[in-house]
Amino acid sequence: MGVFDKIKEAADRARGMAGSQTDRAKDLIGTQADKLDPMVDKAGQFVNEKTGGKFSDQVDSAQNAAKKAMHDQQSGSRPTERPEDQPGQ
Repeated sequence: MGVFDKIKEAADRARGMAGSQTDRAKDLIGTQADKLDPMVDKAGQFVNEKTGGKFSDQVDSAQNAAKKAMHDQQSGSRPTERPEDQPGQ
């Protein structure tokens, strides 16, 4: 087995472990979305304090998107595609 084969094998193992951890995180977020909402709010408050509220509209949008994604994960629904994500638009 050559060096490149060993590297490829290690990368494949790492990819598999990362995938399982991602699935585990998604499951955890899905079951704990209501408990994570205050953390999202607190993170937004922190950013607003550090930036003097200069980006409060963007922070609010990010908070709403994060909460929606968590609750979508909880309900098992897939996030909707935005028009700008669709090709040819």
